[in-house]
Amino acid sequence: PADSRLGLAATGLIDCYTLAASDYITARGGKVETGRNVSRFLIQRAVAAVEARPGRERRTGLGAPVATVYDRRTGIGAHRAPLQSHPEVGVCEGVELTEGGRIEAGVVLSAVPCFQFVELLPGDLLRSEPFFERIMALRPAPIISVNLWFDRPVVGNDFAGLRGTAAQWLFNKGQLLRHRAGTLAPREGSRSKASPESGKPSEEPHDWSGAYVSLVISGAHAHIGRSREELQALALSELRELVPGAGDARLVHALVIKERLATFSPRPEAEDARPSATTPVRGLYLAGDWTSTALPATIEGAVKSGYTAAQAILDAD
Repeated sequence: PADSRLGLAATGLIDCYTLAASDYITARGGKVETGRNVSRFLIQRAVAAVEARPGRERRTGLGAPVATVYDRRTGIGAHRAPLQSHPEVGVCEGVELTEGGRIEAGVVLSAVPCFQFVELLPGDLLRSEPFFERIMALRPAPIISVNLWFDRPVVGNDFAGLRGTAAQWLFNKGQLLRHRAGTLAPREGSRSKASPESGKPSEEPHDWSGAYVSLVISGAHAHIGRSREELQALALSELRELVPGAGDARLVHALVIKERLATFSPRPEAEDARPSATTPVRGLYLAGDWTSTALPATIEGAVKSGYTAAQAILDAD
């Protein structure tokens, strides 16, 4: 269709999104701090603070959105979920850092995954406030990536969707990232236990097109408990069954990456647990692909959530 497009990243997602976002913020007078971990939100729940505004409510939402506000310039929609009235249960005054100290702010926008977000909340608030308690109903969906380096090209396509196999996707990483040829060689320090003992891999620039591939298993509940050796053997078996020339190639190196909390599991009941950008805590807002975007766990959903959260903050002013 003319209104759809399939894109493949030609670089790592950090280069694709994070660095550009950092440049955008700093160019407009903002400050980006990395390497600093947040241990908890600073939420003031004093009785006096809450009772000072009797009847004050926060308009929040849970579940699928029913309205979309589109930015004509970007074409990206900011969703507004069905709004419900919740008593204001506190005020967020900033964050506390793991290494000590705090950062005070009038607005805190949390964009961490749902499983990390709930760990930053006070335990009593998580247990007593239904808005936050429902988030705990979201379940993780693991993803496994098996990266294989061969002594010769084994695939020609940039990528392929797979059927009848444990892996759903095959990516020709050497071809997709060919402009980074000098960084694609497997490093000795990253050698997995399952890798063949073939000597130290070359660090010299090399064209790995077709010779460096990645097989991806999404929703890998049935496989996440398997050893890396088993997963490597499974990926090799499936690749050699699907690609005739792969059986003659020698495996140089392998790296298995298991992400147990890669995304949330988009089960039907999960929609009722996905929150709006606005929370019952004044000054605390949410963004992330797990919030109420009407999309599964995708980059598109994450981008929409960012627009929605920004609009919610502007509306609050």
